[in-house]
Amino acid sequence: MGINFYDYESSYDFVPFAELLSSDDFNVIAAGKTNLVSAFIKDVYKAKSDVRIEFKPETLQKEKTLLRFRLQKAQMYASDPDGYLRYKLTAANGQFFVSNHNKKEVEHDLGVKKYNDIVEIAFSKNLMQAVQYIDFYFKDNSDAWLDLKGELPDSWEHCGRVTIGAASSCYCNRDFTEEEMIKIVKELRDNTFYKGTSISYYHGNKLFHRNSQTKEEYIGEVIPENDRTFKKFTEVLNTVFKKHHIDTCIKKITFLSQMYIETAFYTATIELTHQKKAYEPYRGRGFIQLTHKGDQDKRTLNAVSYLGYSLY
Repeated sequence: MGINFYDYESSYDFVPFAELLSSDDFNVIAAGKTNLVSAFIKDVYKAKSDVRIEFKPETLQKEKTLLRFRLQKAQMYASDPDGYLRYKLTAANGQFFVSNHNKKEVEHDLGVKKYNDIVEIAFSKNLMQAVQYIDFYFKDNSDAWLDLKGELPDSWEHCGRVTIGAASSCYCNRDFTEEEMIKIVKELRDNTFYKGTSISYYHGNKLFHRNSQTKEEYIGEVIPENDRTFKKFTEVLNTVFKKHHIDTCIKKITFLSQMYIETAFYTATIELTHQKKAYEPYRGRGFIQLTHKGDQDKRTLNAVSYLGYSLY
């Protein structure tokens, strides 16, 4: 049985998410917006609910540290100020909570909590080494909701996860981080050479800065200078990957490698030089495939011959 949220928006109104507060004891490796889907509500709210952190080396030497969370409102219609909250700790592979009879998971009920409440979880040195996930769950406590749901299971709703540990080297089913894109571009350029010199020497960490070398009629394709950043590059890539279901490592790396060549090492979005080409206006867009035309030079003739095309 499903219940439409909008049928009881004044009844089932405690919809929180647990926002991890910053601290000098850890680094945030990745954070993103994740759909939180209720057992009774289908995709009605979103929140920053999936965060990956790594404790700093000096923190791991401490006897304990505190992780602090603030409860935020995840649904614009949520007006009930409080409800039940609990969190669950899940041990990393090969680890167990000895004090809890060698369990892989332990849960802690926090009772009734309100929006803007601060939840503190104390991590001993052992917990810092053992825990992989912290998951938060909520449940409404209003009489109206209890009456409405009747005999339906009294389930807890997931409202946030923190993953502890170094980021996975696998890129499947997750966003790239800005730091990862900086590293990928640097390593690609460091290992691409022009006349014996790494192209990093020529381009450094600049992005799409060479469009100014193209003909005036292509000025509209120049990327604004304030968008030539790794932050914007990463954001746009992640959006495109989601839109076109490029969600596995092999798909992403294939896309990035093709793009690396087609954009002259992430320096331009259109074919360079001021010279007029026989395949105008298909500059930089696979001219042979579109027009079967090309310059009468050896490279073009060899290419069209190999592809089985005839110049005309």
